[in-house]
Amino acid sequence: MINKILISAFMLMAFNSYAQNTKVQTAYNYFKYNRVEDAIPEIEAAIKHEQTMGKEKTWYYRGLIYDKICSDAALTEKYPDACRLAMQSFAKSMEINKSSDYAEDMALRGISLFANEFGRGVNHYNKKEYDKSLAVFEFLLTIVPADSLSMLNAGLSAEKIKDYAKAKTYFGKLIQMKYDSPRIYNQYALIQKTEGDTASALETLKKGRQIYPDDLGLIIEEANIYLSTNKAKEAIETLTTAIDKDPKNAQLYYARANNFSTQKDIQKAKADYLKSVELDPNFFDAHYNLGGMLFNEGAELINRANNLPPAKAKEYDALKKQADEKFKESLPFLEKAKEIRPKDMDTLNTLKQLYARLGDNVKYEKIKMELDALK
Repeated sequence: MINKILISAFMLMAFNSYAQNTKVQTAYNYFKYNRVEDAIPEIEAAIKHEQTMGKEKTWYYRGLIYDKICSDAALTEKYPDACRLAMQSFAKSMEINKSSDYAEDMALRGISLFANEFGRGVNHYNKKEYDKSLAVFEFLLTIVPADSLSMLNAGLSAEKIKDYAKAKTYFGKLIQMKYDSPRIYNQYALIQKTEGDTASALETLKKGRQIYPDDLGLIIEEANIYLSTNKAKEAIETLTTAIDKDPKNAQLYYARANNFSTQKDIQKAKADYLKSVELDPNFFDAHYNLGGMLFNEGAELINRANNLPPAKAKEYDALKKQADEKFKESLPFLEKAKEIRPKDMDTLNTLKQLYARLGDNVKYEKIKMELDALK
């Protein structure tokens, strides 16, 4: 009796094993005859059964089935995770047997699948679907953990959705890998700056500049941090380096002019503002700041004149004359600013004061009407 029970149990186990192997083969046959949807339930049952879940062939066939679905646009719409499942299946098969007879085929198919999925991630990113692009690139990193392009795009996607911790993790890994791009240092520093850690941001940028001393992006970002922390002297030095490398960049001259202005170095500020508007004749901020700086110089001279005692009439007349010259000098730049932005309230108000100072009643009344209309 015992022998009969043992034989029956053995036969049952053999039958179960045969049944599960049959499912694997049935799935493959469906695949071979382009009936991939029929293959899915067979292969999914096989990967869950203890008799077949540990066999390289099971996972290889599963990869083939989902690979075929992935290459069919209509089916991919119905099975959006097909490409991922194919890659995961091939990876699992290789994990079971790295010397698999299917290794070469899986490697070739894997390259194609990886490129397909990478392109999907890029499309999500370009459509500003950053959470989706992040998910794609993070998945790809589970397949190829050291893929630098997936890591870069994962970092950029994480930054866009303000997941700064994750973004810093990816950019930090790229720096450790010595990924050849100054952009990594710039991106990492921008996050640190956004988080309010300007000291660490400067350190990151300096590390980047040691490797890429001529990179304009790193130089400009370093200058921006000095600007934001009111370190005018350091900003001027960094901007001068940037101008040496990009002498036709109007923004750089404008930024340096602002710093010279805060340092009360009016002549150097004026020279940089003039260079900025020469390079970009429609640069509103440069025109407005230059005009405003000259106007303020005139106003200071008037204040000095008004503070003189009545006995110093000659000094008063001399200061007033100098003030009028500054007002006249500021006029074309402020009028150009108005031409560029006709409804800018600050420009209109400054021009109103300027016309009053210069006694130009016609223009004063005209600009007063424009201001009243806007209000």
